[in-house]
Amino acid sequence: MIELKSMVRYTTLADQFSLDKCNPFYPIINESLERIFKYIYEYTDIMYIEFINETVLYKYIKHYNDCGNNYFQQAIRDVKNYLFFLKCIKKKKDVPCVDLSVQNLELWKKI
Repeated sequence: MIELKSMVRYTTLADQFSLDKCNPFYPIINESLERIFKYIYEYTDIMYIEFINETVLYKYIKHYNDCGNNYFQQAIRDVKNYLFFLKCIKKKKDVPCVDLSVQNLELWKKI
Protein backbone atom coordinates (compact mmCIF):
# COMPACT_ATOMS: atom_id res chain seq x y z
CA MET A 1 0.00 0.00 0.00
CA ILE A 2 2.83 2.39 0.86
CA GLU A 3 4.57 1.56 -2.42
CA LEU A 4 1.38 2.32 -4.32
CA LYS A 5 1.04 5.72 -2.60
CA SER A 6 4.67 6.45 -3.35
CA MET A 7 4.25 5.48 -7.00
CA VAL A 8 1.11 7.59 -7.34
CA ARG A 9 2.88 10.56 -5.73
CA TYR A 10 5.91 10.14 -8.00
CA THR A 11 3.77 9.91 -11.14
CA THR A 12 1.59 12.86 -10.14
CA LEU A 13 4.61 15.07 -9.45
CA ALA A 14 6.45 13.94 -12.58
CA ASP A 15 3.44 14.79 -14.75
CA GLN A 16 3.32 18.29 -13.32
CA PHE A 17 7.04 18.85 -13.90
CA SER A 18 6.94 17.54 -17.45
CA LEU A 19 8.05 19.82 -20.24
CA ASP A 20 7.56 19.08 -23.93
CA LYS A 21 10.90 18.43 -25.66
CA CYS A 22 9.72 20.62 -28.54
CA ASN A 23 9.50 23.60 -26.20
CA PRO A 24 12.29 26.07 -27.09
CA PHE A 25 13.14 26.46 -23.38
CA TYR A 26 13.53 22.70 -22.84
CA PRO A 27 17.34 22.62 -23.09
CA ILE A 28 17.67 25.58 -20.74
CA ILE A 29 15.35 24.61 -17.89
CA ASN A 30 14.84 20.84 -18.03
CA GLU A 31 17.81 19.97 -15.79
CA SER A 32 16.70 22.58 -13.25
CA LEU A 33 13.22 21.09 -13.19
CA GLU A 34 14.67 17.61 -12.71
CA ARG A 35 16.77 18.74 -9.72
CA ILE A 36 13.85 20.54 -8.07
CA PHE A 37 11.59 17.56 -8.74
CA LYS A 38 14.11 15.23 -7.11
CA TYR A 39 14.39 17.49 -4.06
CA ILE A 40 10.61 17.84 -3.71
CA TYR A 41 10.10 14.09 -4.03
CA GLU A 42 12.88 13.08 -1.64
CA TYR A 43 12.70 15.78 1.05
CA THR A 44 9.03 16.78 1.22
CA ASP A 45 5.59 15.22 1.22
CA ILE A 46 4.28 17.58 -1.45
CA MET A 47 2.19 16.01 -4.18
CA TYR A 48 1.10 19.07 -6.19
CA ILE A 49 3.26 21.94 -7.42
CA GLU A 50 0.65 24.38 -6.15
CA PHE A 51 1.94 23.58 -2.65
CA ILE A 52 5.55 24.45 -3.46
CA ASN A 53 5.85 27.84 -1.82
CA GLU A 54 8.62 30.31 -1.00
CA THR A 55 9.65 28.40 2.12
CA VAL A 56 10.16 25.16 0.19
CA LEU A 57 12.22 26.96 -2.46
CA TYR A 58 14.32 28.72 0.19
CA LYS A 59 14.94 25.33 1.85
CA TYR A 60 15.96 23.98 -1.56
CA ILE A 61 18.55 26.76 -1.85
CA LYS A 62 19.77 26.16 1.70
CA HIS A 63 20.06 22.43 1.05
CA TYR A 64 22.33 23.04 -1.93
CA ASN A 65 24.22 25.79 -0.15
CA ASP A 66 25.29 23.19 2.38
CA CYS A 67 26.74 21.15 -0.51
CA GLY A 68 29.14 23.89 -1.67
CA ASN A 69 29.41 27.11 -3.65
CA ASN A 70 28.95 25.64 -7.13
CA TYR A 71 25.77 23.90 -6.04
CA PHE A 72 24.51 27.09 -4.41
CA GLN A 73 24.81 29.03 -7.67
CA GLN A 74 23.09 26.19 -9.47
CA ALA A 75 20.26 26.18 -6.91
CA ILE A 76 19.65 29.91 -7.46
CA ARG A 77 19.49 29.30 -11.21
CA ASP A 78 17.17 26.33 -10.66
CA VAL A 79 14.73 28.42 -8.64
CA LYS A 80 14.72 31.16 -11.27
CA ASN A 81 14.09 28.58 -14.00
CA TYR A 82 11.34 26.95 -11.94
CA LEU A 83 9.59 30.30 -11.44
CA PHE A 84 9.85 30.96 -15.18
CA PHE A 85 8.38 27.52 -15.82
CA LEU A 86 5.41 28.30 -13.58
CA LYS A 87 4.78 31.81 -14.93
CA CYS A 88 5.44 31.45 -18.62
CA ILE A 89 5.01 27.80 -19.48
CA LYS A 90 2.41 26.53 -17.03
CA LYS A 91 0.70 29.95 -16.91
CA LYS A 92 0.07 29.64 -13.16
CA LYS A 93 -1.54 32.62 -11.46
CA ASP A 94 -0.25 31.93 -7.96
CA VAL A 95 3.51 31.78 -8.34
CA PRO A 96 5.63 31.85 -5.17
CA CYS A 97 7.09 35.29 -4.49
CA VAL A 98 10.76 34.44 -4.10
CA ASP A 99 13.02 37.40 -3.42
CA LEU A 100 16.58 36.51 -4.41
CA SER A 101 17.81 40.09 -4.31
CA VAL A 102 20.67 41.25 -2.14
CA GLN A 103 18.15 43.35 -0.23
CA ASN A 104 16.55 40.21 1.20
CA LEU A 105 18.98 40.20 4.10
CA GLU A 106 16.93 37.82 6.24
CA LEU A 107 17.15 35.11 3.58
CA TRP A 108 20.90 35.39 3.21
CA LYS A 109 21.40 35.33 7.00
CA LYS A 110 19.48 32.04 7.21
CA ILE A 111 21.40 30.51 4.36
